[in-house]
Amino acid sequence: METGETFASAVSKCGIFDGTFAALLTAGEKAGKTDSIMNLIADRYTEEVDNKIGSRLAIIEPTIVIIISIVIGIILLSIMMPLMNVLGA
Repeated sequence: METGETFASAVSKCGIFDGTFAALLTAGEKAGKTDSIMNLIADRYTEEVDNKIGSRLAIIEPTIVIIISIVIGIILLSIMMPLMNVLGA
């Protein structure tokens, strides 16, 4: 921007936003709505991150439940087996 470039072209040259968001920012800058366009871009990135986190959690949650169930089963068996031996003797 020190050389006289617009904000949108400087952002796209740095690779901060991809083509769609850079074009949206350029149009918003020409219309004088840079603030609202930046808010729109931030909202879209927030939705994208939330979707990615949600999909990862959907995979992790059942895995954690299975692991905890196995650990609890092992603990119960380690308690019940000696009791069965004591009661059987």
